[in-house]
This record gives sequence, C-alpha cells and structure tokens, in this order.
Amino acid sequence: MVFEYLKGRQNSVALSNDFASIPSSNWVNTRENECRNKIPVVIFAVELKENTMQISKQKNNDVLVVNVSGRVDANTAPAMEAAITEDLDGISQIRLELGNLEYISSAGLRVLLTVHKLMAAKGGSFIVLHPCDEVSEIFEMTGFSSFLVIEKQ
Repeated sequence: MVFEYLKGRQNSVALSNDFASIPSSNWVNTRENECRNKIPVVIFAVELKENTMQISKQKNNDVLVVNVSGRVDANTAPAMEAAITEDLDGISQIRLELGNLEYISSAGLRVLLTVHKLMAAKGGSFIVLHPCDEVSEIFEMTGFSSFLVIEKQ
C-alpha cells in the first residue's frame, strides 16, 4: 500500500496499491533535468500522538493498585515497569487499572507479561481492570486475554 501526497494539498493523502497509479506529475527527478530517471515521491502521513503516560499507585496492606492512563509504548513502557516492580516486598496482589489507557504497544505487553510472571513466581495475583475496547481487542488478538485475569467494566 502506498501513501500518496496529493500535490498542492498539504494535508491530503490518498491510498494506492502500487506506484503505477501515482500520477507522473507527482514524481521527481533523481537527477536534475533528466526526465528518464523519475521515481515516485512517497510521503507517509502519520498523525503524531504525544507519548504521554500517567501513573499513580497506592498500597493497601498487601495490595498494590496501579492506575495507568495515556499511552504505553516503547518510550513509556520502561517507566511503567519500574513503577510497578520497584517495591513488591509484601505485595500479594497487583491491580492494574487501565480505564484511561488509550493505547498499549508490544513493549507495554511485555511489561504486563513480566509483571504476570513475577507475581506468579511469588504465588501472588495480577489483575487487569477496566481496559477500554481498543486495549481489550489488543489483548484478544495477542492471546494475552487467555492468561491474564481481566475484569471489564
């Protein structure tokens, strides 16, 4: 699939299945003034989302409640892992509240797997709470819903 920049319309993007469908008026020369070496110009239009994540946590006796909101991706996953795993002494249950989580990448899934394994090794439990539909779908597609305890809203 090719994303085609529509000449003269900066915010417009069209989808094409191959380079042949891109009009030659959108091609550029690989060498100045040499028309026979034209190649298509392909520009990827991506909506940039701010990589923000907020974490709050609270200990109630042997239960750690962690609230994660925003986006968990390769940039924010290490901070999430550190926040959850930094002090698990005396903790028998982790409750991860994801009600305000918009997105989770494979890096975030790796953190969930790590926490799941840590808690299983110490005989504790790990519960994921209230993921939105998009995050729930990611859990389904990746198979995480088969081993995580997930409480939906």
